[in-house]
Amino acid sequence: MFDFVRENEWVRGIPAWKSPFGKSRLLRRSVGMDGERLRASKLPSDEAVFAVADLFANAHDAETKYFTAIAAILMAAPGRISEVLRLSVDCIQWERDDRGQQQMFLRWWAGKGKGPTKKWIVPVMQDVVTEAVHRLLEIGDPARKAARFAFDNPHRFLRHDGCIADPDTTDRNLAPHEFCAAVGVKCPGGGRLADGSHSWVRLSVGRKLDDLVKLGRTSYKDLARYVFDCYSGPFWPYIDRENTVKAWDALCLHRYNEFHKVYTVKHFSWRIVDPSEVAIRLKPDVGRSLFDRDPARKGAGSSIKVSTHQFRHWLSTMSERAGMDAYTLARWAGRASVADNCHYDHRTPEERLVEADALIAADGATLLERFRGRQPVSYEELGVQRLGSAKATLYGMCVHDYSMSPCQKQADCITCSEHVCIKGDHVTLERLRKLECQTELLLERAQHARDCGDFGADRWVDSHKWKLAHVRSMRVLLERPHVPDGALARIPSALDPSPISRTLAAIGLQESPRWEVSNGEGAWITLQEDDRSAEENSK
Repeated sequence: MFDFVRENEWVRGIPAWKSPFGKSRLLRRSVGMDGERLRASKLPSDEAVFAVADLFANAHDAETKYFTAIAAILMAAPGRISEVLRLSVDCIQWERDDRGQQQMFLRWWAGKGKGPTKKWIVPVMQDVVTEAVHRLLEIGDPARKAARFAFDNPHRFLRHDGCIADPDTTDRNLAPHEFCAAVGVKCPGGGRLADGSHSWVRLSVGRKLDDLVKLGRTSYKDLARYVFDCYSGPFWPYIDRENTVKAWDALCLHRYNEFHKVYTVKHFSWRIVDPSEVAIRLKPDVGRSLFDRDPARKGAGSSIKVSTHQFRHWLSTMSERAGMDAYTLARWAGRASVADNCHYDHRTPEERLVEADALIAADGATLLERFRGRQPVSYEELGVQRLGSAKATLYGMCVHDYSMSPCQKQADCITCSEHVCIKGDHVTLERLRKLECQTELLLERAQHARDCGDFGADRWVDSHKWKLAHVRSMRVLLERPHVPDGALARIPSALDPSPISRTLAAIGLQESPRWEVSNGEGAWITLQEDDRSAEENSK
């Protein structure tokens, strides 16, 4: 628009426009010093990782146990600090994998709109996560009891060991020394004047309690109201806006002044630590860095600094180095898109070169091995006489020629005759099982809507039935024990018919479809519809 106005001379003397912003550089892939510095700033150093591990193993005080437990969870699963702070007390769960072995996962509420998910824990870190959760449960147990008591008894003050007067006498005015004992502050002169009368003047209880002190009289009922107003928060009884967990079920809950070296713990209080408080413990800070207070590091030189988000980058980079596929990594990290993985991948250009060289198929590698290793698979290997490599999907390989036309199925691969599944890959088989469960749920909802008389619901019922038949048939086919690993399976054209073919099938002028399966050696065999139905019924 700027050039249009200038070229047509609508405004005289207007100069040529030039963007004030320089061209952005993708520094994380740079081979120069700038790239190295960026990659180093995004990842924790080896020294920092080992230092956190040593602190966790040798923790003796509550503060070190608490903050290193949070760091240990961040090092076991790629997440954000805000997500860890929203974990519940029953976050650890177990589930059997495809081999029947119990695997641990955390009940996780992912940020940025992802919602509830399962955060799987690798076996080598399961004991660490169990110990970390145990420490957080132990430290936060009094705070959770206080929060629950305040919810169940909104007009009563929680009795604790420091109380002098009986909290059941809610309406009786407290003496200054009784008040100080209840809220956990010192009482100068015992709260009395020289003549022995009670005095509130000399009490120093902090800004939040000043209003009660100025009254010159207060009761346990007033303190109960103060506790509720001070600690309940805007989302009570939940701890956050999304209502993910109630206060007394929050894993990271603790009492006010829990880790303070001078002030007394507020036995009636509860709070969630702020992310900035975790960050302070992991970077150089006068008297607050856990690394600087570690006796084993006395005289070790420069202080260690690490951020909570560096652990997320670190786990993602390590997963890329280990060969985790992009889809699994994005799901594990709770990302909105697979494309976001690149922002957390800080491998060096040399490492990327090694991975690129590994894409070249080794002599004798089978099609299944190359498919698992994300290596190119040609169209000819999938039974299509065309040059080039097939496109990988969530469930197999696509042989559609995108140079001729875009996808006609709107990425509904499993009902497309140009999609090929490969037997023997447990990842794609598990995705098929999940897709089958999701389609069954959608079918149930559509049938319920049809029964309720919703307009157009009958069409959704037919659509979900059609898709469920394809998904279930392919799943059964890939689970057949006599079909060898590496065999190719695809639906015939008859099960992905054109409108004309559907009409011919409806009037009986076209034979029933047969499923096509390759024996892994280039020969394709057909399976009768009756055989497939019989096997499904047997299951």
